[in-house]
Amino acid sequence: MSFDLKLENGDLKKSKGALVEVRDAEKLKQDIIKIVSTDLGSNKKFPFYGSPISQSLIGRAYDQVFVQSVGSEQLRFAIKQLQRLQ
Repeated sequence: MSFDLKLENGDLKKSKGALVEVRDAEKLKQDIIKIVSTDLGSNKKFPFYGSPISQSLIGRAYDQVFVQSVGSEQLRFAIKQLQRLQ
């Protein structure tokens, strides 16, 4: 069974002095948030890990339909990368 350490506001979460683990659906949710919030190419050892969403959409004035289309495609790309890593 796969597990990870729980992150809360970018920090490892502790409870009663011990690190908290996440599993199953909660782990998947955390993995998706991590890959989407990591800029694609920002990790030099794993340049394929991450998503270009923040680099290409945040701070730009695009049509809402375009943003939804591009954002959805980039989210699918990031999730496919996550599936390959699993």
